[in-house]
Amino acid sequence: MKLLLTLTQFFCVLPILLYAQTNYKQGYVVNLKGDTLRGFVDYQQWDNNPRSIAFKYKINDQTPYHFSISNSKAFAINGSEYFESYKVNVSLDIDDPVKVVGSIDTISRTDTVFLRKISSGRYLSMYSFQDNIKSRYYVLETGETQPIELKYHVYLNSNQIKYLYRYRNQLQYIAQKNNRYNEKLADIISNAGYHEPDLLSIASLINGTDAVELVSKSQFGYRFLMGASLVDNGLKYTGDFISNPSNAITLQFSGGVDVLPNKEIQQLFFRLEITATIVNDKSTNVSVYNSTDLATINFNQFTAAFVPQFVYNIYNKDRHKIFIDGGISFNVSAYSNTSVIDNASNGQTISFNNIMKYPGFWVSIPLKAGLYLNNKMEFFVSYVPPVQLLDNAPNGALLTSYRAGVNILLGSH
Repeated sequence: MKLLLTLTQFFCVLPILLYAQTNYKQGYVVNLKGDTLRGFVDYQQWDNNPRSIAFKYKINDQTPYHFSISNSKAFAINGSEYFESYKVNVSLDIDDPVKVVGSIDTISRTDTVFLRKISSGRYLSMYSFQDNIKSRYYVLETGETQPIELKYHVYLNSNQIKYLYRYRNQLQYIAQKNNRYNEKLADIISNAGYHEPDLLSIASLINGTDAVELVSKSQFGYRFLMGASLVDNGLKYTGDFISNPSNAITLQFSGGVDVLPNKEIQQLFFRLEITATIVNDKSTNVSVYNSTDLATINFNQFTAAFVPQFVYNIYNKDRHKIFIDGGISFNVSAYSNTSVIDNASNGQTISFNNIMKYPGFWVSIPLKAGLYLNNKMEFFVSYVPPVQLLDNAPNGALLTSYRAGVNILLGSH
């Protein structure tokens, strides 16, 4: 048990030791001369458009090169992400209706940024740009050199939230100028939201058969897992019954599914797990009512649990990962063979129902850490802080659990 606790504490401080990690995927960089440098790009789960990236010619190179808007024109992760550097106007107004506080704000700044390319074709290319303020979309018409932001404003007018859909007029103008405007497209544009799927649909209709969408179709994924673990349960009675922690060793079986927002990176994902455990607990030398009498408390417990949790890979290589995990375990338990045996009364068994009331439903908070090997096996240790396992005062029973196990990962889809 001490070993498991030591390992758990070690893994929990790993974020401090391994704050920097890499995830190199095949890709390329275009330098300022226009040369395409093929190799491997450090593919991160970018919430905002990156301003710089790390690049290696060979995956085993020790020192990466660093490229930014100052020394590169573009970079890409093959089949997933495409970025091009442009000097553009970036609007600064807020488009969240909850946060809007005033009238239309058209303030902007000029900046050179990496725009994420999401569509290309005969008449236009479309880009997205995300920062801490909001998401924006840009179009670059064929023959032009600078993308133009598609404008969308949210503002207050007489304390009412109003919306200004300028991007619809911009797209309508581009379609008309290139003789692509028709009744179907007009209806789609007039109802289009300021969202990537809607705007991609319009770009495809304008570009026609030449349209190419550059958005990865397979970032979202899922995988199944199954596993087994060794559990050390320590149940300590308090109140009228006082004991040292019991030491019930048992097996736990589990199965579940991982929901992967980006299956290529797997930095942060959501896990839904179901577990089943049978515990035969026996606490001996239990002090009764502060007297010299000693008792033995027994029960068998079957527990099924539903455990939603978040998993974060603090060290995230292609084939090796180190993770931490936290969630909530919703436990449903059934009990049998429950007894309190008073050793000072010739082994007389006292009725369980009159003394102990173990809960049928209870909640715990498991904390987990571990490592992946070859994206097929997962080894982990887990710690469950003390949770109350008695429903009747003044008696109490604090349950603390340690767990070590292995999961088999059945591949991502």
